[in-house]
Amino acid sequence: MRWLLLLLTLFTTLGCRFAHAEKGIPPVSGYRHRDSIIAGPGDSIGGKLNSSWLILGAEQETPVVAPHDGIVIYFRFAYWHSFTEFLSWNIRRITTKEQEEQIAAVATENEVSQQFINAFITISSADVDVTLAGFKPRVSLKLGDSVHRGDTLGTVDYFSPLIQQPAIAMATSGKNNVCDPFYFTGMRRRPYHNYHFSCSRKRFTVSEIQNELDIIYSLLTEVNPNIYDYRRRESFDSLYQSLRAQATVPLVYQEYVQLLNKFVRFVQDPNTIIHCNTLPDSLRELYLYPVLFGVQGDSLIVTHNFLNIRQLNGASILAVDGEPAPSIVSFIRSQTRGAATPYNIGGYIPELQQMNEFARGGYIYYRWYRRNKVTHGITLSLRNGETGNYAQLPEENGYSDDLPPNFQPYFNKLKDDTIRTKILSSEVAYLGLPRFDFDSAMLVRVEHFLDSVARQGIQNLIIDVRYNRRGNIKNIEAVFAHLAQRSFKSHLWRDVGAHLASIRERYQVSITNGLDPSVRFESTSDENLLRAINTVVCRPTETPFKGSLYVLTNEFTQSLGSLFAALVRREGRGIVIGRETNSPYHVLSTSPILRYSLPHSQFMLSVPLVKMYFDTVQDSTIPHGRG
Repeated sequence: MRWLLLLLTLFTTLGCRFAHAEKGIPPVSGYRHRDSIIAGPGDSIGGKLNSSWLILGAEQETPVVAPHDGIVIYFRFAYWHSFTEFLSWNIRRITTKEQEEQIAAVATENEVSQQFINAFITISSADVDVTLAGFKPRVSLKLGDSVHRGDTLGTVDYFSPLIQQPAIAMATSGKNNVCDPFYFTGMRRRPYHNYHFSCSRKRFTVSEIQNELDIIYSLLTEVNPNIYDYRRRESFDSLYQSLRAQATVPLVYQEYVQLLNKFVRFVQDPNTIIHCNTLPDSLRELYLYPVLFGVQGDSLIVTHNFLNIRQLNGASILAVDGEPAPSIVSFIRSQTRGAATPYNIGGYIPELQQMNEFARGGYIYYRWYRRNKVTHGITLSLRNGETGNYAQLPEENGYSDDLPPNFQPYFNKLKDDTIRTKILSSEVAYLGLPRFDFDSAMLVRVEHFLDSVARQGIQNLIIDVRYNRRGNIKNIEAVFAHLAQRSFKSHLWRDVGAHLASIRERYQVSITNGLDPSVRFESTSDENLLRAINTVVCRPTETPFKGSLYVLTNEFTQSLGSLFAALVRREGRGIVIGRETNSPYHVLSTSPILRYSLPHSQFMLSVPLVKMYFDTVQDSTIPHGRG
């Protein structure tokens, strides 16, 4: 019996191996032997770690064939300047002559060898995406073609400067992260050799897309009490149904990010966000440029300078790599203001978009605008007449978000949370409140200052809530009690989603800063909302300040800082001066925040659980959704 079991096990193993081998064929015609393997996942080549590629050597001009049936969902040309880093661009493929002219033009412009300008293609099926690189494609091959197992795709060429012989590279991304390239070729591994591959999800199936859209729709409608404040229910539901119906083909990573952003950002709530990291892949596109810039007004300004050239910091740019500044400004703005773009931070305030364009403009330019044009540095034409070509930095320098010193003070204001109290003159006092989340000792200090101002008979008080982005409601009530002329409620309505318990049970979500258990809620006419029963009435202090009150705001006044300004406006207690606040005047969403990792993409969805708003605010000049 024991021998019989051993024989059954042996036959089962051999049968599995045979079936395993029939999953696909090697991408190089006629090369099935393991000795053709130059490198496998986990090997090192030229000091570079090969994370995901199976690299097969063959004679030049050997046919490259499709290892499985599928559709060409990705087709680009790539120039490899190291094993793990490449730059790629689209080339029109109408005739052989036109293709050769375009490749030659790219090679000449960028001083690269045509020897390493090769096709980079992904063939997709229901089970797996197979990416092939390092070959000359046949002229008729194009994006969207259906190919069958064994079809000739092109011929073997040189894969990378680090590999000194003709070779083709293969990487796979399969269902449930089954992505061992050997599994889909039938090739035998080298004996006694361990391969360590990493798999990056480059594509999401129709069922995965629809499933995650369903989850997001459920979480937003059942949890986010802010969802229909600035959009009609019919519009949101219609968009959901439309996006779900459009999901008829698999989407690559970036396309999927755009689809989800289009859905989530439709809510127009800056706290409702999809967090997605850059696709983890050994083929990261690194743009290590020595000079970065941003949009300021209608100009391009140097913001990051790693070359220690003093005159570059803050310099105005007329052109970058020959492209006129207005074209680049227009492109950067399209990336920061488009509904489905990853650099649109949402929210209500144009100034925040402008800050993003200023701080991230150069990165956006290199990552998206120049991605189809290989370059090894940057040529700047400056307004002072200087034109310089700045060589690319060594790889080890990496990328930094540090700002040059002349811009640093502006952004440091966002981090400065020092509370300031000062008597400016016999007529004017100043209270700087960059935050409302101070402790009881600081609250006592602030209250003593306000009492002192009132006792001294000072007639003008400035309260500065610029850059105020956080706080708690108790401190706002305590501060405003020293300013109020009558009893008040700091917030009239506070709504939460009615299905939090059910959502927690269904999705096992995490919630930051849970709800206050002492607050009681009642049902509303909306089955998805509960409303807090607010019985707290705040009364003025014994000696409130009775003079003129001026509240300073800007585009970084948000959350509880914005609520304080709205309270002053609602109670008619003072004048608000400055720039429009970030959080809206009528309704603001706030923590607790629900966080959920989507099951297929692993993107993190953040959804606020609470909204606070003033029902007594009636001002036709300030529409909903504005600060």
